[in-house]
Amino acid sequence: WLTASPQSRVGMGKTMHQLAAMNLTEEEYVRLKSNASEERRRVGMLVRDPNTSSEEKHHLQATMHMEAARGVVLCQTCFLLPGYCCCKRWKHVKLHHNVILYMHHNEWGRGINSGIVLATSAGAKIYVSGHRDHEAQLKVEIENAPDRVAILWPPNPHGEDLLPPMTAGELCVSYPDAVKDGLTIIGIDATWS
Repeated sequence: WLTASPQSRVGMGKTMHQLAAMNLTEEEYVRLKSNASEERRRVGMLVRDPNTSSEEKHHLQATMHMEAARGVVLCQTCFLLPGYCCCKRWKHVKLHHNVILYMHHNEWGRGINSGIVLATSAGAKIYVSGHRDHEAQLKVEIENAPDRVAILWPPNPHGEDLLPPMTAGELCVSYPDAVKDGLTIIGIDATWS
């Protein structure tokens, strides 16, 4: 059945042409999808187990999303199918500031994720919420420059913000030394509730 036309459907709903673009044989693709499915089943059981701590559940979900949920056959940078990969089109810019994206695990691997643009074109670091290693690395980033951390967060629509929102210009005027030395700017890239 592999001798059918390139547009014929093969395992798991992909065409032979799509598999060729991904440099995968049908057997490799089916194995990868099967492994991802098994990992989702395993994590699902642990998440439903009342003896698993909430921190461990979050770590398991974050790890599963990063390793098995969406990126099995996608470009590991832009999360698009290889034929649609846009990585070579990005213009690269060097920033004076340390840019970090704190990403909800459900955002990881989404091809429409705008945070990936910052990572790909401006070298932003991505830390996935709930992933133990990422949480520890983010903590170190904040501890290394506690007086130069700016968190981008949308204002409260009810006007109950702890601090008033500040424009970039106001930030430069209020904290000129921190801006001159380079800020650690943390953007929230999220499906947060």
